[in-house]
Amino acid sequence: MRRSTLRFGFFNSVDFNDMVRLAHDLQSFLRISRSLTPYTSYVAFFDPAIVAFSLLSDYENAFWRVLNALNSLDNRTWPESIDPRVDTPSWEFSFAGEMMFVVCNTPLHHSRLSRYSPGFTITFQPRWVFDKIGAGTVAGDSARAEIRRRLESYDSVAPFPRLGAYGEEANREWEQYFLPDDNTVTNRNCPMVVTNRARQRIVAA
Repeated sequence: MRRSTLRFGFFNSVDFNDMVRLAHDLQSFLRISRSLTPYTSYVAFFDPAIVAFSLLSDYENAFWRVLNALNSLDNRTWPESIDPRVDTPSWEFSFAGEMMFVVCNTPLHHSRLSRYSPGFTITFQPRWVFDKIGAGTVAGDSARAEIRRRLESYDSVAPFPRLGAYGEEANREWEQYFLPDDNTVTNRNCPMVVTNRARQRIVAA
């Protein structure tokens, strides 16, 4: 933040008008992101007086509502490298033609403090930020080991068992976007609706 390499947006709600503004802000960020830093991100903060829930599941529903709204407002097809089937190791959320890793923080993450925030917060990290620290690279393996060490020290719950690296056979990116506050693993489907890329293939067929 001190280096002005991050970008921030502030929103009242997850309603349609705010999602239109978020989509516009995200497009503006992605146009300049590569000129900011190799480790830039866009962080969306939502008014804690309005987007406030008593259940963590309600925050999770709001999170997927945001991603689905962004997908519906996206006028760009997804990169060819993304498998339109969510349950694959090469799937990743995309917007404005850019693959992005997404992280959600909430006020109800008490044990997993690494996902705690005083208000509902979503961070969008372009996938190219991770290009030099991918699975199997010395830098990547070292970075992931350090992250896990810090998580074990900071959180009062062990790292989520399905944390992985993009492209690894067992890895599913969407499962890491919104983490539970414990290590309960459920076999459920991704709440993401059909992607633009998949929709085009279905129409073409």
